[in-house]
Amino acid sequence: MAELYDGVETVTSRDMLHAEVNLAPPGKPENWHRLYASFFREGIFFVYAPVEDDNDTLLSLLARRDIVIRDLLKNRRPYLTELSVLVADLQDSVKISAELPPEEYFELINHIWGAMDPLLLKYYATHGKHVGDGMVYYFFPQPDCSHVYNAMCCAHEMKLRMAEVSREWQSRKNWLNDLQLNIGLEEGQEWFGTYQTPTHLEFTVLGDTINNAARLSDFAREGSVWVSKSMLGKLTPEDRDMVRYGIRRQDTQGREMLVPSTFSRISELVELDDPHFRKLKDIAALPVTEILDVERED
Repeated sequence: MAELYDGVETVTSRDMLHAEVNLAPPGKPENWHRLYASFFREGIFFVYAPVEDDNDTLLSLLARRDIVIRDLLKNRRPYLTELSVLVADLQDSVKISAELPPEEYFELINHIWGAMDPLLLKYYATHGKHVGDGMVYYFFPQPDCSHVYNAMCCAHEMKLRMAEVSREWQSRKNWLNDLQLNIGLEEGQEWFGTYQTPTHLEFTVLGDTINNAARLSDFAREGSVWVSKSMLGKLTPEDRDMVRYGIRRQDTQGREMLVPSTFSRISELVELDDPHFRKLKDIAALPVTEILDVERED
């Protein structure tokens, strides 16, 4: 299988593929089957059927991706898992939506999420529930890489990609708006499951991990990426050396200065009695830091 995998071209189409294969061991009578491969966000679903069978019904079923995935997942029970959560929100989205015609605003949002999608796939993110024009993604344990490090790399690359999107729209609209994604990251152990209706299925996580990530996204400004101290602590020493982080503070003369490799409680960074920050009281004592750069080994 490994040799075959290295020898074939990458499949870019997500249409269902099929081929005839002989499943008989060497020296045994031929045993021909039709192999169907249907591509989903969660993986590839394979079905084998004898060639002599009438496969029209099966083919019709597999062609309906929405029906197949609902049937595969409808009996799945919620399970407890380690994970990292990324919550991203477009800064000043209300102001931007007021300035643009509706069709252009939706085009902008689709452009942003479309630009981020390859990065989310690259780092094995699972789509969560969208809230308005915000996004939620989950990073689960992987056999050969850290889900915590994946989430941090993904967030940093999203920040860089967003700067490109902003320049494209500034050139197109001749405006001064900086398009920025404010990103919050948190890790934990939570219940993962699905919400399902007759026409829709959505992955979701319950617990403080996603709530903390959402609050950190609310706290972040100017397209910054914020992460909890506990999440950084889950990195291996080698991965932690690849992350540059710290807290921006003001000196006695009011000038901003960066104190690298440090953390701070939310309550020490904002005035929680300010109406704009009252929602952050839930995480007032949470030690956090800003991710400034993440190196990625190829």
